[in-house]
Amino acid sequence: MSDNEQDLFATFEPGEHNLLEDVQRSYLPYAHANRESLWRVQERLEARLQQTQQEKRTSSIKELPIQRKRKTIMDVSSKKAGWSRPTRILSSIAAVLIVAALVGGALLLFGPKHQSAMVGSKAPIPTTIATHIPNPSPPEVGPGASIITSATTTSRIDPNSHIALDKHQVFARDTLFYVTYNISTKKDVGKIAVKVFTNGIQDKEQETAIEANQNKHGYISLTYPVSLSGKIELYWNDQLAYRLYFAVR
Repeated sequence: MSDNEQDLFATFEPGEHNLLEDVQRSYLPYAHANRESLWRVQERLEARLQQTQQEKRTSSIKELPIQRKRKTIMDVSSKKAGWSRPTRILSSIAAVLIVAALVGGALLLFGPKHQSAMVGSKAPIPTTIATHIPNPSPPEVGPGASIITSATTTSRIDPNSHIALDKHQVFARDTLFYVTYNISTKKDVGKIAVKVFTNGIQDKEQETAIEANQNKHGYISLTYPVSLSGKIELYWNDQLAYRLYFAVR
């Protein structure tokens, strides 16, 4: 019982002693209950405090391996970062060397000499002016001349019959000239092929199917901007009929 409670009960007179004892007896259970309640609260607080401290210690123990692991990962990452820069530099140098090797190989394979040969086969017309163009050789006749009965180079043709109005083998640059021919198939059916060569390289080829019992003239037109030597070959069913030579200068 607290001091205040004892002072309270001490104020009663002796005549009221029985009443005081009754009050004390009736109050004691409540006092004991309150005291036990306070003890239980105190025990709970102490238990809670101990539990909190235990949890903190447990958490600290668990965090220690994690912190060590983080430190290890950071150390490894820093080492890898230190290695990656030289590795990247070496990789870049290797890539540059590979590209240089590929470019060098391409230049060796497709250099100026190789390119000139390829371009020459596709575009046989020379781009440089020859210093000397010789006079053309006389025409040559082959077995196909029995069907292709005549052929010549000319600067003028009849616009209707396509017959040559003159015979020339030498022509000026940028001047239009013609190759005319006459064909008489009789009962034969076949094709006529005209092949044009400039400076020894084939320039053009034209094939025309011819029916039987035909007697007509045909022609092709040519012009060149530079000086050159050339020839025209006329075939009947792959048999040479005429080989004509010309010059542009």
